Amino acid sequence: LLNLLKKLRNHLDMTALSRADALYVDENFEQALTLYSEAIKASSVASFGALSHRAACYMQLHKYTQALQDCSKALEQAKSEKGVTQEAKVMVQYRKGQALFNLEEFEASRIVFAEILNIIGSKSEGRKEKAMKINSERFVRKCDFEIQASAPTKDEIHETKDKPKSVIVPAKPAPPKPIQYQYYQDDKKMCVSV
Repeated sequence: LLNLLKKLRNHLDMTALSRADALYVDENFEQALTLYSEAIKASSVASFGALSHRAACYMQLHKYTQALQDCSKALEQAKSEKGVTQEAKVMVQYRKGQALFNLEEFEASRIVFAEILNIIGSKSEGRKEKAMKINSERFVRKCDFEIQASAPTKDEIHETKDKPKSVIVPAKPAPPKPIQYQYYQDDKKMCVSV
C-alpha cells in the first residue's frame, strides 16, 4: 500500500510538471510557476527538473533572486539525482549566471560563465553547445566591462586620498526675481513690456 501511494504521488507530481511545462511553453509563466511550486511541495525531495523549470519561470518574470536560489538548489540536487545530463546542468548554470548578472553581481556571474566555458571547452559540436558557448563568451565580456566600469580610476583613487572629506550642504533656493517691466506711451497708444 505504501509503495502504491509513492507511485501515485510520483504520478501526480509528473502530471503537475507536464501541465506546468505546457503553460510555460504557452508563456503563461505565473500559472506555470504555481504548478512547479506545487509539484516541488508535493514531493519529498524537489526534483532537478522542477527546480530548473521553476527557475526559468522566475527568470521570465524578472524575479532574479528566486531564480538564483532555485538554480543553486537544482545544481545541488543534480549531484545526487540520477539521470541529470551535463547539458541540463549547464543550462541551469547559464540561468544562474544570468540571474547573478541581472542582480549586478558581475564578478560572481563572470565566474559562472567561465565555468560553463570550461565545461563546454572546445567540444562544442552541436548547435545548442555552440550557441551556449557564444552566449557565455558574450556574458564574460559584458561582466568584464561592468567590472571595469565600476572600478575607480587611478585619478579617482588619488582624489579621494588627497581631499579631505567634505560635507555637502544643500543650497537655499534663490528668492524669486521681481517682475521687471517697461512702458511708454504717447497720445494714441501705450506699450508695456514684461
